[in-house]
Amino acid sequence: MTSTLPSYKMRGVHLTAVWAFGVSQPIFSLLGNNRELLVLRDVTRLEALLLAAILTFVAPLAAVAYVWIAGKISRWAGDTLYLLVLAGFFIPCALQVIRGTGAGRREAVLLVGVLCAVAVISYARWRAVRLFVGVSALLPLVGLLMFLRLPAVSTAEAAPTSMRASSPAPIVMVVLDELPVASLLTRDGSIDAVRFPNFGRLARDATWYPNATTVHEYTTEAVPAILTGQVPAENEYPALFDHPNNLFSALGGSYDLHVFEASTKLCPETHCPDTHLSLEERLGALASDISFLYMNWIIPESLTGDVLRNEQIRVFRRFHESKRGSLRSFLDSIAYVDSRSLHYVHLLLPHIPWAYLPSGAQYQSTATEGLYPNEVWSDDRWAVQQGLQRHLLQVGYTDKLLGQVLDRLERSGGYDDAMFIVVADHGVAFQPGVGRRRPEELNFSEIANVPLFIKYPRQEQGLVDRRLARTVDVIPTIADVIDAPILWHVEGVSLLGRPNDRTRIVVGRTFGPPVAGSLSALESGTRAAVQRRIRVFGEGSDSLYRFGQHVSLLGTVASRWRNAHSTRIGLYSEELYAHVRTSSSFLPVRISGEVQEGVVPPGTELAIAVNGRISALARCFGEPGEQVFRGIVPEASLKDGFNRVDVFAIEPDGLHPRLFRLGGNADSR
Repeated sequence: MTSTLPSYKMRGVHLTAVWAFGVSQPIFSLLGNNRELLVLRDVTRLEALLLAAILTFVAPLAAVAYVWIAGKISRWAGDTLYLLVLAGFFIPCALQVIRGTGAGRREAVLLVGVLCAVAVISYARWRAVRLFVGVSALLPLVGLLMFLRLPAVSTAEAAPTSMRASSPAPIVMVVLDELPVASLLTRDGSIDAVRFPNFGRLARDATWYPNATTVHEYTTEAVPAILTGQVPAENEYPALFDHPNNLFSALGGSYDLHVFEASTKLCPETHCPDTHLSLEERLGALASDISFLYMNWIIPESLTGDVLRNEQIRVFRRFHESKRGSLRSFLDSIAYVDSRSLHYVHLLLPHIPWAYLPSGAQYQSTATEGLYPNEVWSDDRWAVQQGLQRHLLQVGYTDKLLGQVLDRLERSGGYDDAMFIVVADHGVAFQPGVGRRRPEELNFSEIANVPLFIKYPRQEQGLVDRRLARTVDVIPTIADVIDAPILWHVEGVSLLGRPNDRTRIVVGRTFGPPVAGSLSALESGTRAAVQRRIRVFGEGSDSLYRFGQHVSLLGTVASRWRNAHSTRIGLYSEELYAHVRTSSSFLPVRISGEVQEGVVPPGTELAIAVNGRISALARCFGEPGEQVFRGIVPEASLKDGFNRVDVFAIEPDGLHPRLFRLGGNADSR
C-alpha cells in the first residue's frame, strides 16, 4: 500500500489541502463572520496575512518535515508516520461531517475513527482520491485572498465633525449588554425594586423609557448606533474608520474623555490613547479567541464537555477579568466629574457566559444546556428555564455594579449636575424552539425592547415616558441637553422634544432582512415575557432558586430515602466541594454530573441536597446513555470545609414524594 504514496513535495501539498478542509478554511470563515475580532485586536492587513499564512502552512510543513526525517531513517517509518499524520489531519474534517448528526459521545468517537480510517485507506489505495486532494490545494489560496480585502484599522486620526457645547454638563454613560427590559419588570410593568434595588433606585431619579428599542441584534452594530445616532450600514466595522462622526470624536476637542470600550474602536487615539501590545501579544490573543470559536463550532455537542472544559474556563476567566478591569477604571474616572467630562463604559453584562451570582461571587460556567450552536433554544422547557435562571442571577450582579456606579457618582458630588445614561445594546430571548438573539415574530419584543434610563441634569424626580424611543435617539438627546448642534446626519431624534408619531419598530439582522413590529405588539410581547418568567420563578429576591414541580421539598432535610438499585450518577468536579471557603469570590454552587449507570426516566425531577438539606431541583438533559444534570443551589447552602452533595430521584406519591438516592460525593470518600 505504501509504495503508491506520492513524493514528499506532493505530501506537503496534500497535507496543506486536508488541513485547509479541516482547519484553515473554517477559521477563515469564522473570521469573515466575526470581523470585529481583527478590529478589536488592532490587527493590520499585513498582520492578518501573516496570521493567515501561519494558519495555512505551518502545521502541514512541520508535519511533512517530521515525515521526511522519519523517511531518512526508514522508508517504512516515513510512510507509516505520513499515514498516521494524514489520519490526524482528517479528524477535523470528520468532526464537521458528524457535527449535525446528533451522535452521542461514544457514537461520535466511533464515527470519527471510522471516517478517518476510510479516508486514509481510500487515499492510499486509489489514485483518483489523491488527485482530488491535490487539486483541492487551491482552497487555501481562497482564504488568503480573503484577507487582501481587509481594511486598515488605525484609530489614530479621522476627519470627524466637532460638537461645541454652549451649555456643557457632565455626561456619564453605561452601556449594558444583552438585557431585555422584561427581565427588570414586575407583574404590573414597573421596575422590580425588590430583586433589582439599584435599577429601582435609578428609576426614582431618572426618566425611564419603557418602550425603548434597539436597532440591531448584534453588539457590533447596536453599540455604534447608540454612539453615532445612525443605523450602521451593512458590512461596516465597529471602528472609527467606518464611523468617524461619533460621540467621542465629536466631543474630544472640548470634553475630557474617559472611555472604556469593549466591542468597538470608535474613540480616536488622540483622545483615548491606548496601551498598545506587541505584535506577538496581539496575534497571540487573537489566536486564542479564534481557537475557542473554532472548537465550539467544529466539535459535536456530545464531545464539547470533555474537550472544551479547560479552554472555556481560561477564556471565561479572561473575559470576566476584562469586565472587572473596565469597571474599576471607569469607577476611578468618576471619582471627579466636571462640566466638560465624558465618562463612558460598555459593560459586557449580563451577557453570557452566565457565571455570576447577585452577590458578585462566581461559579462554574460551561456551555448553556439546551442551546444549539446556531443559538436556537431546544424544545426542552426545563433547559430554557435554567438558562433564564442563570441570566436573572447575572442581572442581579449587574444591578450590584450599577449601585457601585451610583454610589461613586454621588460621592463625587457630580450626580445632580450630570446627565447619567444607562442603556442596553439589545435583548435576549428565552423560549423553547426559538432563537436566543436572532429576532423573529415570536421573540421580537425580548430582543427589541431594552432598558433606557436618562437622569437629566438637575432632575429631582423620576418620570416614565412611554413614547416609542430608539437607541439612536441617545446622541440627539445629549446634543439637546448640552446645546451642541449635530453637523452630521442622524436618524434619531431628541427625547426632550414632543413625542413623535412613531408606530413602527425595525430591528436589523446580520443575516437576512430586518424584522419589523408595532408598538402595540412590542408592549404585549414584553408583558407576555414577564408573565412567562413569573409563572416559573414568581417574584421576590430569593425566588430564583425556587422553581420546579416539587418546590415544597426545597429547604427540607432529606432524612427518609432509599438507595436506587439500577441507576447511579457521578458528580463533575467533586474536588470543588472538599475544601469550600464561603468567603471566597468563587463558590461551587452549580452542581452537575452525569448518569453513569442505568437511565433516569424522562420527566423525572431530581433533588440536589447539600449537607443533608434539599437545595435545588433539576432534570436530566440528553438521551439515555448521555444524560447529564445541572442545578444551582443558594450560597447559604454551602459551609466552610467539606460539603456533602447527594442527588435523589423524586417519585411522586401524593403529599409525600419519595426519594431514591442516585449518588453523591460521599460515595468516593
